[in-house]
Amino acid sequence: MPCSTCFTSGTPCIMAPESSRCAECVRRKILCDGSDVGSALTRTMEEQDRLEREEQRLEDQLSQLTAQLIRVKRTRRSLRAREERLFARGIQEEDAQVAQSAAAAPPASSPGAPARPDAAQDTVPWSPHVPDPSLGLNWPSDLSFDPSVVGPSFLATLDTASGAPSTSQGA
Repeated sequence: MPCSTCFTSGTPCIMAPESSRCAECVRRKILCDGSDVGSALTRTMEEQDRLEREEQRLEDQLSQLTAQLIRVKRTRRSLRAREERLFARGIQEEDAQVAQSAAAAPPASSPGAPARPDAAQDTVPWSPHVPDPSLGLNWPSDLSFDPSVVGPSFLATLDTASGAPSTSQGA
């Protein structure tokens, strides 16, 4: 390897006999880095190899993490879709139960008559019209209260004097 001086001047770098400097550096009476160039090149090449191995290790690690991230995202999407299907199925089952219970309930004979013979005590007076039109509510005129929806167990909790449910705390 030529020293820095010989390299920049374009002269051949030939080591002087019994010296660690080249003949040109001895003639110019300057320091010669000719012997250091080879070791510096070796150190540089070793560092380059080490960095290439580190780069390869990190690329492998990155590909493993990318694959893991893809798996997690795919699983998350699958779970979200499953959750939506289960929710929709739950809603459908709830709707079916409501429809089934509505079909099983005996039809009311007339709007003012009790739905069951024992429902006379369940009857709560309810106006078929909105009591206060100033509220701006646009309810249909056939709005009526069906006591069979509430049931006798709830109505039994009502204070018959005030028409309000009794408190659970006894107050």
